[in-house]
Amino acid sequence: MAGYEYYLWVGFKLLIGLVYVLVFLHYVGARRQFSQMTSLDLVSNFILCGLVGGFIYNHDISLDGFTMVMAIYFVIMFAVNYLTNKTWVGRKILYGIPEVIIQDGKLDVDKLKKSRLCMTDLMFLLRNKEIHSIKDVKVAQIEANGDITVVKKHGCEYALLLVDDGVVNTEALKQIKKDLKWLDKELAKKGINEYKDVFLAQWYNNELYVLRN
Repeated sequence: MAGYEYYLWVGFKLLIGLVYVLVFLHYVGARRQFSQMTSLDLVSNFILCGLVGGFIYNHDISLDGFTMVMAIYFVIMFAVNYLTNKTWVGRKILYGIPEVIIQDGKLDVDKLKKSRLCMTDLMFLLRNKEIHSIKDVKVAQIEANGDITVVKKHGCEYALLLVDDGVVNTEALKQIKKDLKWLDKELAKKGINEYKDVFLAQWYNNELYVLRN
């Protein structure tokens, strides 16, 4: 294949690759801002770029073969997204969970190390929030994407997501010193007997706000 035929073929492959990427992002990809992307989102996008790039530049890969590989990748990522969205274990393993490293001015050194941060990193993050002493912190939480959420002492109350689309956040329950029995009882008061019927359950200002699915 030479001359204009070669460029027409490459252009066609670019178009096919673009269509597949758009379909993937629409139905499977995470709709987050770049700063909010998790490591799983980044790896997924790297693999997607590699698949499309290989198809465009490797002329031994047929359209049928590329379509089959993309279909398999779509199925894998759909299953992964289901696990992360519908199960707490899957979300913990694949996305990671927020870690509370400061509670009422007390630093949890083990969780700080688990988050792979040193004191220099932590103080830098706190200074960006205009906080210069750990003692001024009511709650400091490292999010799954590495950002930090901080609530100052004597500031506004800290809202916690206890149930997210049917998935119970057991770590958040521990933070408010509650358990599953308490949660079941509170949901029953609102006529809810199964977690799958809860789209959102949030603890704020010593009150439970629930939104049904």
